[in-house]
Amino acid sequence: MKHLILGTAGHVDHGKTALVRALTGVDTDRLEEEKQRGITIVLGFAEMELSGGIQVGIVDVPGHERFVNQMLAGVGGIDLVMLVVAADEGVMPQTREHFDICRLLNVRKGLTVITKTDLVDGEWLQLVQQDVSTLLEGTFLEERPVCPVSAKTGEGIAVLKEALAEIAAEVEDRDAQGILRLPVDRVFTMKGFGTVLTGTLVSGKVQNGEIVEILPGGFQTKVRGMQVHSKSVDEALAGQRTALNLQGVEKEAVHRGDTVTVPGLLTPTYMVDAVVTLLPDVEKPLKNRSPVRFYIGSNRGIANIVHLDRELLKPDEKGYAQIRLREPVVAMGGDRFILRSISENRTIGGGEILNPLPGKHKASDSTVVTSLKILEAGQPEEKAAVFLRHAGFAGMDLAGFRCRLPLAKGTAKKILQRLREKGEAVTVLSEPLHLLHVDDFRKLEERTRSIIAEFHRNKPLEPGIPKAELASRLSSIIDEKVFQAVLNHLSREKKVVVEEKQVHLPEHKIRLTAEEEEAVRKIEALYEKTGLKPPYSRNLPEKLGLDERFVAELLRHLVKQKRLTHIQGDLFMYTEALNQGREKMRVFLEREGEISVAGMRDLLGLTRKYLIPLLAYFDGIGFTARKGDMRVLR
Repeated sequence: MKHLILGTAGHVDHGKTALVRALTGVDTDRLEEEKQRGITIVLGFAEMELSGGIQVGIVDVPGHERFVNQMLAGVGGIDLVMLVVAADEGVMPQTREHFDICRLLNVRKGLTVITKTDLVDGEWLQLVQQDVSTLLEGTFLEERPVCPVSAKTGEGIAVLKEALAEIAAEVEDRDAQGILRLPVDRVFTMKGFGTVLTGTLVSGKVQNGEIVEILPGGFQTKVRGMQVHSKSVDEALAGQRTALNLQGVEKEAVHRGDTVTVPGLLTPTYMVDAVVTLLPDVEKPLKNRSPVRFYIGSNRGIANIVHLDRELLKPDEKGYAQIRLREPVVAMGGDRFILRSISENRTIGGGEILNPLPGKHKASDSTVVTSLKILEAGQPEEKAAVFLRHAGFAGMDLAGFRCRLPLAKGTAKKILQRLREKGEAVTVLSEPLHLLHVDDFRKLEERTRSIIAEFHRNKPLEPGIPKAELASRLSSIIDEKVFQAVLNHLSREKKVVVEEKQVHLPEHKIRLTAEEEEAVRKIEALYEKTGLKPPYSRNLPEKLGLDERFVAELLRHLVKQKRLTHIQGDLFMYTEALNQGREKMRVFLEREGEISVAGMRDLLGLTRKYLIPLLAYFDGIGFTARKGDMRVLR
């Protein structure tokens, strides 16, 4: 069954609520004040089934100019509109504003209803029809039916239902495979149930018992009950008016304008990049950084418009802008929004979000507008490439793409796969899928090789840069998973050699200068001569007349060559002498089973100065083990 949302639009007291009652039998005016004053103040809801098995949820909006905020909270999720004009008054200011709002929100389907025909004669009705035709000229409703009806007598209601069914059949189903998004337009408590919120499920689906996240608050909760069209269900789909009963949530924690979604996917934002259109009848241009009222979904707030391609936006013009918000909103690429004046109670424009999670742009960056033009009119694959390039060295995962492009998971994966096949993207991780733009990946490779080459120049006697040091030097621009992917890719292409704890360039070879060779011979000869009673390395510079840092590098070189062994601190021993001492101990322990500290002193002829560090070294490498005051073979 197809599920759609039908919204009313039109001036106050033009009979929208009476029309909905004639269509459905439901009085959408719930409040006593509404009944007393005879006007709609808050959103009203009803449902009906059209021929062809189409289930329609109806959002009845207030028509009074003071309640446009209420109207905007309900109209954001509609699939088609009934523009209502009263026969006794004709087109009025809120008729025009509501119709402007529908067009700015890119509502593409609907029809016009002329109500209260029982109050006028045929000649007057023709004049109103001409008035309506003038309003609709050049719009999406121009070729659509104009249905005269009387909610009081029922005349024309059957014809209206047939016309609605024909148009509803043309509307594409909303994406139930997309990301769950339910903008909240009502929050209340029910005795015995607790907190209940309602809204139009604009994409995805939600199931009873599912864990959901409420943004921008950022807390998670469980759905413990739900209704669609006043009936309890286990699952709600995109295009349905949905009520959710939440577990353990206080009414004060959820507000109109919040979004119910899947945990950990969408991110609230304080700014969005957008294409903005100013209505033709606006009296003055929109200056750079002007404050405006910003409406998206059921949310409203204050924002500043920062123009990206001009200093001011003139009436009936379209331009690119960054909208900077005072409070965070939840948005995705393709979402529509409305702008209203701060000083005047009127709608001035609206537009479409192109990038819901941008950074601040520099005025000198000429690529920004070029990218936004692609995001406005390009194919999904082109848009994905733009987002990937803007992600820089961090890259982007599948969830990041889906936040920016409202696509089903499978569709998004196919688009990203094509980018990889064309050589525009490189896979950092396969699961979860994470990509980098190929240009950024190559820059990272060059940066990585540059750091390694610099290390080789500064420490030519070291076989390679420690992997941890390389990761640390790149940590300011990439995280661990990107670092590992770059390293793996460089290794596969044989551009670096990755060993267990270090990395070096393939061409790097340890080559000693004549001066270094001479110094190494001096140091090695000294340690060979002293055997298990060597000098401490801190004394070598003075003893041999060498630079302190120079000696430290040469000692590390000799250790890497296994000609010296590091015992502890600044104590090194000649490796051959150390192996001979170890063999003496092994023979003794295999024969005697254990040895005391005194016994080892006599066996190796050492004082405690060397004996204690050597015992700790043998224990540390797993050659011996301590047993009381004795040592045994491990």
